[in-house]
Amino acid sequence: MIHGPLSDEELHAAVLDLLISITGVDELRTAPDLKIRETGILDSLGIVSLILGLSERFSVEVAPTEIEEENVATPRAIEEFVRRKLASPTP
Repeated sequence: MIHGPLSDEELHAAVLDLLISITGVDELRTAPDLKIRETGILDSLGIVSLILGLSERFSVEVAPTEIEEENVATPRAIEEFVRRKLASPTP
């Protein structure tokens, strides 16, 4: 779990670490725009792991309905999704 504000670099590294731990694909570090859903790198089980991992690592609530293709298409899209979640006020 991460506490306190994150720099862009810290957020980037944390998202990539989570994705790589889920997928086992280290090449994601150098391919921020790789279509991870289209290529099958992140499957349905991976999406469940991603939801749980994002919730735990960033202390944000992620509803399954928020996991739309545009939010999880690439590592960069996931990073932007997390950035928006961290910026939005929690109820």
